[in-house]
Amino acid sequence: MTVNYLVRRWRVSRQTLSSNFNLFLAKPPSPREYFLHLLAKMKEQSLTLGGYLLLDADWFGRDRCLLLYKDHPTGKLLLWRFADSESYGEILLDLLFLAEHGYPFNGAVSDGRRSIFAAVKSLADSLKKVIPHQRCLVHTQMLVQGLLTRKPKTEAG
Repeated sequence: MTVNYLVRRWRVSRQTLSSNFNLFLAKPPSPREYFLHLLAKMKEQSLTLGGYLLLDADWFGRDRCLLLYKDHPTGKLLLWRFADSESYGEILLDLLFLAEHGYPFNGAVSDGRRSIFAAVKSLADSLKKVIPHQRCLVHTQMLVQGLLTRKPKTEAG
């Protein structure tokens, strides 16, 4: 999405758009403030979250990642965090924060890292609830394609 697109779409000047966004960019909300604001807005509109949490990380090189938590089927981004790795402790803290604020954990989908599975299991134990957790089909497909050859030498391959 570009500035030109927003100017045309909302029929406002660049200056108006810039002044509106500068307020946000000068003091952006923390991920936790954003989540609480999202909950309040959804409550106003009588909307509910689906409860199926999608967890993943985008890596920036080998030493920095962005952990993302998204709701399905609403598609709302719930929480994010910059971290050094996809560690059990950080993921569990985020999941506990979501649970404390009423996120309805009906299930979880992730890339299959052990730390994420362990964090979801710990959360389920602390909530005394079963939270089904599965590996994302795209990550499964990427793993299988990486292990198989494109030019098999046998009929079975």
